[in-house]
Amino acid sequence: MAKRTPAPARPRRLRGLGPGWACPACRLLVVRRFGWACQGCGRSYPEVAGLPDLRLRSDRYLTLEAERAKAERLSRYEAGTDALGLARIYYAMTADVDPLRRTRYLAHLALAERRGAALAALLPQEGRILEVGCGSGGLLVAAAGRGREIVGTDIA
Repeated sequence: MAKRTPAPARPRRLRGLGPGWACPACRLLVVRRFGWACQGCGRSYPEVAGLPDLRLRSDRYLTLEAERAKAERLSRYEAGTDALGLARIYYAMTADVDPLRRTRYLAHLALAERRGAALAALLPQEGRILEVGCGSGGLLVAAAGRGREIVGTDIA
């Protein structure tokens, strides 16, 4: 009797909140071996400030290279400050945001965790949470502080 050889493993689509990154080009799993690469289409992605940068194109304000350089500069301050401190540093190095808007953004961020705590109190006690449109992350911080497993994503 001939021995059956198992079929080669196929790249899998991400399901649930399991660990992993999805390729924005083909939606298959991006893995880290010698850099970040998609198992499906083979596209490679750089690591910026400790995270894979899965963007396919830049936004209207900065090139990908300029934005990556800004992220690397900002990450140098991460260990010595909190999210609000990082936001202040970010706006200090971003000259094209007018002072009134900068003040509004920082005030909104300063209250994010308090707003998130009110929402976190309404969540069921069991299960994982995916927050789509997490904005400044107030719910993420509040829920994680209560021991919840939560992942968030936002277009910005």
